[in-house]
Amino acid sequence: MPIWANLAFLQAQRGYSMFKRKDQWFLGKGRQTEVRQSLKELGWVTLIACIVILICGMIMFSCSSKDSVWADEVIYTNEQIADAIYQAEGGSKTRHPYGILAKYKHTTPRQACLNTISHAKKDWNGKGDFLEFLQKRYAPLNAKNDPTGLNKNWLKNVQWWLKHG
Repeated sequence: MPIWANLAFLQAQRGYSMFKRKDQWFLGKGRQTEVRQSLKELGWVTLIACIVILICGMIMFSCSSKDSVWADEVIYTNEQIADAIYQAEGGSKTRHPYGILAKYKHTTPRQACLNTISHAKKDWNGKGDFLEFLQKRYAPLNAKNDPTGLNKNWLKNVQWWLKHG
């Protein structure tokens, strides 16, 4: 019996068909049949559970943006953190707004602060408190440019301004 006769028998008896993929012919069940069979095997309860898990994952992913961080169950944006740093560093009464000591030709102290926050978020691994991580860069303890040790107050001051500012 020729091979084509066997193929015709399989098509008629078991729902198989010939299909072409990248210049090769294959014998198999159609895509719709595979999906229907998979749904029967999977079960509706499992399917619904998978959809719910997928939706929850999408929600969690969208809430974990690097543009904002959790602190005390509140999400703070880069701008809110920069505003708190501005106040903690002396606000309009200081010679160094945002605590930026260097003078830049092409950026403002606020933009330098925002750049520092943004870069720190990229380097932060998501574990621990982001503001504690940021303090190590922004106002490190025992720094040479902090002879009186005022940097030890930086974290609690920024946290206070985030809550009350």
